Order: sequence, then C-alpha cells, then structure tokens
Amino acid sequence: MYGVVVTIKCISENRNISPGDISKRKEVKERLNCKSFRWYLENIYPESVLNQVLHFGEIKSISQKKCVDSNGGKVGSAFQLNTCHGQGGNQMYGYSKSQTIVTLLALCLSIDRKQSTVVSAQCDDNSEDQWWRYDDEHKLLVHVSSGHCVQANDTGLIVARCDLTDNHFFWDIKLSP
Repeated sequence: MYGVVVTIKCISENRNISPGDISKRKEVKERLNCKSFRWYLENIYPESVLNQVLHFGEIKSISQKKCVDSNGGKVGSAFQLNTCHGQGGNQMYGYSKSQTIVTLLALCLSIDRKQSTVVSAQCDDNSEDQWWRYDDEHKLLVHVSSGHCVQANDTGLIVARCDLTDNHFFWDIKLSP
C-alpha cells in the first residue's frame, strides 16, 4: 500500500489522479495496527531524501513569468527558465530541513562561484554552496553563505548582489507540506 500512495503523491505527473476507493486498505491497516509511512521513513529508512524535505513546490520568476526547470538535470548543468506547465517533474522542488533545494532526481541547487550561475550538484548538507532561504516578504531567493540573490535572466539563473529595485530578483515560491 505504501508504494502505491507514495508513487501517486511523488510522481508529480500523476498528482491529480485519484487512487480510487482505498477504504478497505485503510481498514486492513488499522486492523493490523500498521505504522505510518512517516514512521517507516524515520525508523527504517532515515537516510531517505524524503525524510529531509519539509515542503514541495515550484519556483516561478515574477519578471519572466516562467518556472525554474532542471531540464532533466545532470550534475553541473545550469537551471533554466521555461514556461510553467504545472505538472511538477523538472519544475518541482523540495525545500529541506538543511536549507537545500532538492529536485525530484535528488540533485540540489548549488552555485558555480566562478560563473555566478545556479547549477545542479549532488546534495551535500555541509556544502555552503547549497544553502538557500526564501525571503517571503521581499520575494527573494537568497544564497545563505554569500548573501546574494538569485536573478532571472534570458539564459537562466545567476547569483548577484540583491537588488530590491530590479524585478528580475523576485520569485514566487508556492510550497505545500
């Protein structure tokens, strides 16, 4: 049962598909005193990336009206802006307890300090290059260790000194638990 529920919840292309009537499965779960999937993650599979994610959502540039897209993401590839399609996948991100932003392929947003661009990297909670926070009041995506912000441009995402007068720095991030 857990595999079915997780598959439906996590594979974003199927998020609007109903699993149907699962009341009998719930009755069996209650009768057998089964533990929750959260219990399984915390006690049996604590190293799972799902254990670290607080919220999932999309990251949309207010100026470009496009979404951050990993384009299938390979390590070191730059994130781009593409038309928002609302189906998750390459445009679905998780925000973790360790302030990392994770793709569904378990890669993290990181900065390439030489290029000042946002690229994908193997997730490493200890890497300052991967720490982010969202300033909801000003709509800024801030790189924690540098204090700089993500800026949308024609070719993708760059990291630069935050500028509250430039709407290319403003992001609409919709997160759901």
